[in-house]
Amino acid sequence: MARCADPKQMNRLYTLLFALPLASTAFAQIPNAGFEDWSTVGTFLEPDDWTTLNSIVQGGQPLAERVPGAQGAYALKMTTRSVFGTPFASGVTSGAFDGTGFQWSQRSAALEGLLRFNPAAEGEACAIAVSLSHWVPGVGRVYHGAGYLEWNTETTAWTGFSVPISYTDGFAPDSAKIILSSSTGAAVVAGTEFFLDALSFAEPATTLAEDPLGTNGSVRIHTLGEGRYEVRSADRDELKQVILLSAAGELLQRLPANGRSRWLDLTACASGVYIVLVDLADGARVVTRLVN
Repeated sequence: MARCADPKQMNRLYTLLFALPLASTAFAQIPNAGFEDWSTVGTFLEPDDWTTLNSIVQGGQPLAERVPGAQGAYALKMTTRSVFGTPFASGVTSGAFDGTGFQWSQRSAALEGLLRFNPAAEGEACAIAVSLSHWVPGVGRVYHGAGYLEWNTETTAWTGFSVPISYTDGFAPDSAKIILSSSTGAAVVAGTEFFLDALSFAEPATTLAEDPLGTNGSVRIHTLGEGRYEVRSADRDELKQVILLSAAGELLQRLPANGRSRWLDLTACASGVYIVLVDLADGARVVTRLVN
């Protein structure tokens, strides 16, 4: 049976649900976006304004560390390592794992930056997730946009990347969250290395794709009852893949598809809003959201 990832497990692109309780004044930039500022925490150097999982391996080799940068003096290096005999992905998040992100008020078109990637085995991929939201008094944190990128190509030279952000409504955010993982592919293998530098948000787009709840042009989501749904092509396009993200942008399920429909099982997922990315056979991606 399909299930949502357990929030106690951090060996994937983190299955944590973030509340992001922040004020409404916006930063002009991503805090420590170039990973220039570091402080000693325990036995390791840690990037200011970011949280790593280095505390898990105190006394061992770091999961995240400072290395020479593509722009400026430093960059972030994340390494999948063997922890107590089990391959463990390096995870880094803006703010803290308790949900603290950073203040951001623009409907940015994409998250951009520079990366290098050295997979230790075929099937490995690093991942970058971003979400945008705002706080509604009496309601809570409402998520408006998210982007997700997996990179599975060996990349020895610093290379630009872009994570397009898709929006599910027309509201502006007040907060942003970025989550990084060194491994999230079919195989999690110790020795995989992911380097990151020079993060920035693309200029706000004047026109961004928006879709109403549970429907978007060529894709429909039908409720089958008791947490089960059918993702169906509304025209003749065949589905290639269905990806389920939490409202904060964490990867929960990746389901291959072959045909015009695919079942989606959320019976093990909490009630709430989820983001569904549907990759079509012609290469197009449709983004919609689902309320479970």
